[in-house]
Amino acid sequence: MSLKLWTNILQDNNPDAAGGAGGSSGGGLLTPSNAGGGSGASQGSASPPNSTTGGQATAGNPGANTSSKQGTPQDWRLGLPAELQEDATLRKFSDVPSLAAAYINAQKLIGAEKIAIPGKHASDEDWMGVYKKLGLPEKVEEYDIKINESATLDENFVKSFKENAHKFGILPGQAQKLADWFSEINTTAEGKFMEENKVKQQQEIDGLKAEWGKNFDANLSRAKLVLKNFADKDTLQYMEDTGLMNDVRLAKLFAGVGAKLYKETPIVAGDVATSSTMSPQEAKKSVDTIMANPNHPYFLKEHPGHKAAVAEVQGLFAQMFAE
Repeated sequence: MSLKLWTNILQDNNPDAAGGAGGSSGGGLLTPSNAGGGSGASQGSASPPNSTTGGQATAGNPGANTSSKQGTPQDWRLGLPAELQEDATLRKFSDVPSLAAAYINAQKLIGAEKIAIPGKHASDEDWMGVYKKLGLPEKVEEYDIKINESATLDENFVKSFKENAHKFGILPGQAQKLADWFSEINTTAEGKFMEENKVKQQQEIDGLKAEWGKNFDANLSRAKLVLKNFADKDTLQYMEDTGLMNDVRLAKLFAGVGAKLYKETPIVAGDVATSSTMSPQEAKKSVDTIMANPNHPYFLKEHPGHKAAVAEVQGLFAQMFAE
């Protein structure tokens, strides 16, 4: 707001009063028509007749020259030059105090730091300058984004997320909110998957029980015996960690292998049984067959099936003398 404008707002509406020799009378916006009247007021021209009442303005009627009708204040913009009176910017101010308040606020904004918004032809570098002024770190290493520990996210994904968020100018606070949202989505999805997988596995096990019937425990014990005798510690741990221990397809595969390797071995809960439906004569016949074959794993200590073969022979001997 220029000095001239404020002078026009505060000066007397009466052009003659502005140049009076010490005159402080006249109809100024903030001063009554005869307030502080001195010799200048008595030497000035007489006030014009009031168009509404037909009388003259007096010191007891200061509003006579500031309203067109009793009780209606004159528009404050009438004290401005004609070109300013018609300015649409001033129409939203109902009085001088509201205009003054707006001017003060404008001055505060002028003193504040400003960020120029790039135009439609701006480059990525232009926008990056804006993002950095808004708080984007200079380097991605300074991009401090925390990932919720409950979300099992790959380290490479977390690294890529930070790099791309910084590249696209996403401010740290915004990036953190995105990371929190994704962590929550990931955790929820993982929990849902685990629950659904657990239900599916149980359904498959129930199906296998129905398929094997009363042989379920024996078949499962043979499958476990195959793993015990042929799988190393790392393989067993891998199968445990990945859930393959509960895969019915592998259980059927190992049970089939166990049925071939230990078909003569009575199995109960994974151990060599002390009793079975085999007769002592049948057990002796099986032992004789094994002993007649020097290439049987029972005689080959380095053979991966040696331990199982020894257990089988021990079981057969137990059956031979069961009575």
